[in-house]
Amino acid sequence: MNERPTTVPALHIASLALALPAGFERRAARIGRLTAEALAAAPPLRTGAIAALRLAPQQIAPHWSDRRIAGVLAAAIRRQIDSPGY
Repeated sequence: MNERPTTVPALHIASLALALPAGFERRAARIGRLTAEALAAAPPLRTGAIAALRLAPQQIAPHWSDRRIAGVLAAAIRRQIDSPGY
C-alpha cells in the first residue's frame, strides 16, 4: 500500500492588527495572543494566500474575558478565510 501523508492547509499570519474599543488598551496584547492561539488550534479548510483581511466590527462586551473576545475574533477571521469567495 502506498500511503502518502495528507497535507493539511496551514495558516501563516505575518501581521495581526486589532482595533479594539477604548478601555481595552491594557488587554489588547493578550487578546491578540489569544486570537492567534485560537487560530492556530485548528487548520483552515483550504489552502491559499490572502494579502489582507478586514473584518466587519464584531460585537464584544467589556465584561467578557479576554479568551471569549479572542474566540469571537478568531471565529470571524476563520469564517472569512474559509468562505468560498475569499
